[in-house]
Amino acid sequence: MRQDRSAVIGGAGTGENGLRPSTGANGSETPSMPPSALEDLLEALQAMEAGDFSVRLPGSQTGIVGKIADTFNQIISTNQRMAQQLERVGEVVGKEGKTRQRVGLGSGKGAWGEMEVSVNTLIDDLLWPTAEVTRAIAAVAKVICCKP
Repeated sequence: MRQDRSAVIGGAGTGENGLRPSTGANGSETPSMPPSALEDLLEALQAMEAGDFSVRLPGSQTGIVGKIADTFNQIISTNQRMAQQLERVGEVVGKEGKTRQRVGLGSGKGAWGEMEVSVNTLIDDLLWPTAEVTRAIAAVAKVICCKP
């Protein structure tokens, strides 16, 4: 027989994390998330997976549910910043020709920092031949221009 694992945030019988413990298959008590919190999380994850980085979970939750919401919001916020930076750099470097612009996330943590370095290295590598051709043309022009 399947046990009901639903819990209610707050109210009588809840633990210090804001969740009502439920009894697992082995008889141990584990906190569980309320179905509405799980539904909100699933909806937010699906929106993020579809590329909507504007979605956020409510920041007013407490306990483990609140920590999950805060962590999700931080992750999606960093994704949103990365998308904005890529769009900005694509515009200013690719279309406006401002070749000194680079991606700046402001988060050097783990893979976020590695992605920032990778994108900036890619820009440098793509611009290198252009910079070299420009230097060569300038050198040739100086020689031609300054011949007596």
